[in-house]
Amino acid sequence: MKRLLARLGLGLSLLLAGCGSQQEHIVDAAAGRRAPDVAIDRDSWGLFPAGALVWGQVDIQALSRAEFGPAILERAQRGVPLSRGAGIDWAKDVETAHFAVYASARGDVATVLKGRFDAQKLRDAITADPVTSSGEPISISKFAGAEVIHAGAWSLSILTSRTIAVGTEIGVRRILERVEEGRVARALPHWFEKMLQTAGGRAHLGVDLDAQPVPATIRSELDFLAGIRGARLIGNFESPGLNIAGTLSYDTKERAEHARSRIDSNVTSLERATWLLTILKVPRPIRRFESSVAGQTVQFATELEGRAVAMGVGYLGELEGKIGLE
Repeated sequence: MKRLLARLGLGLSLLLAGCGSQQEHIVDAAAGRRAPDVAIDRDSWGLFPAGALVWGQVDIQALSRAEFGPAILERAQRGVPLSRGAGIDWAKDVETAHFAVYASARGDVATVLKGRFDAQKLRDAITADPVTSSGEPISISKFAGAEVIHAGAWSLSILTSRTIAVGTEIGVRRILERVEEGRVARALPHWFEKMLQTAGGRAHLGVDLDAQPVPATIRSELDFLAGIRGARLIGNFESPGLNIAGTLSYDTKERAEHARSRIDSNVTSLERATWLLTILKVPRPIRRFESSVAGQTVQFATELEGRAVAMGVGYLGELEGKIGLE
């Protein structure tokens, strides 16, 4: 286990360590005074309110170079409410994506894309052709002094030539309210700050469910989630494709041990289905998987075959198209 984690460069011990220093940048301004562009662009995390259930970050440039990256980014493009005449070229325009999910009836998703964007070109394209690449009509409204672009379930606001907010309408409004107030402050939980400092990570995902229990309907389908309190995942996109190290925290040691048993069983079942994957001409997806239990925490590390991940994304797209979810 230690050898694998060292090779991935992901250091699980950092995920379970104590609190680190929390960097904060604050712009004080009178109510209703928009934060200056330099403050908006300086730290994307400063645009997010505290209290999210899920925090995440992805190095889009690293993802775009992965074998499965283009397929994932192409799907992401469909959810962005921009004109098919001038959308975002993720591999060219976007550097990183930061996101958070907040508790609500449907879940408020807030994402900040950092990169280089031609705001005027994007707006002109909407005027000329107000339809997204997936065929959704585009509408525009105003909120907190900013222009908000809507299409289907998603909204977007161009904050600066370096920063775009996208997500559900309420998620984008959460960001715009902070910008309008002129108070941009980094409010990440300490444990996620610690994750971001882990060397070798190109994707980070942290979940804290202490304040929001996992719905019973999900627990009934995935029993290894029973009693779960949080999750910490760090990954990169180096050979063989997708490498992930993480921890799952439970409310008791017994539940952690049960979860590890169920996860290992699922992995074993997938390994036994190699003959079926061969018939379907799908590469063996799991190159390596290791897990252990430390108190109330399950620790694991896995290496996934890049071609298998790419094919899985493709099959998911075909399935969604057949059942009308796209």
